[in-house]
Amino acid sequence: MRVKQFYGEKESGFGADHALRVVPAKPMIETPAAGQAVGRRVAISGFGYPGDTVTGAWADALDRPLGSAVVQENSTWSFWVELEGSAGERRLVAQQGFDGYPSGWSGERPIVLRSDPPTFTAPQPGQWVPARPVFEGTVRPGAPLELVAWYNADEVLAPDVPNTGSGDWQTESEQDLPWGAGWAMARQTDGDGGPVSDWGDSDRFEVLPPEGSPGS
Repeated sequence: MRVKQFYGEKESGFGADHALRVVPAKPMIETPAAGQAVGRRVAISGFGYPGDTVTGAWADALDRPLGSAVVQENSTWSFWVELEGSAGERRLVAQQGFDGYPSGWSGERPIVLRSDPPTFTAPQPGQWVPARPVFEGTVRPGAPLELVAWYNADEVLAPDVPNTGSGDWQTESEQDLPWGAGWAMARQTDGDGGPVSDWGDSDRFEVLPPEGSPGS
């Protein structure tokens, strides 16, 4: 870049060349939304300049990229990533680059990383169980669990299931399950229905038909 100055109708010559480097603008993160609770596998997306490459990272670990994507012609970018690290509040940032020239990092996007899902140890795979089976498993100690039907998460089989200091949990379904093949899902909650962990799936089990019904 060269500059010159004006005084009235007079102007100076250009000064010496001044070298500078033009870098891309900072990208914008659209999802996850600020404060959103996300699982370990999540899509990060936003807007940038077509042809540039956007890279995501945790704000406290800029040297360890989470993933990257090329900005499309419609100015959008998106990539899937398997998030690691401890559960809780984390902060995402993104950087845009082209031909070796990186932008600054975007503003921090706070999100809540959910903990790993509960596991099931009972019923065993293929086990025949009554209409109200007993479920058991392990989970991170602390927050209670919510047990729901696999075909409809709004059908709660057992709310606020406590777990011990060792992380063991056990509960009996509060509703009759339809006979035949069955599954269940469980996740930890904050006690008010807010998710703390991802959903964990049970193995397939078999619910005994009621007495007197066909097949009993």
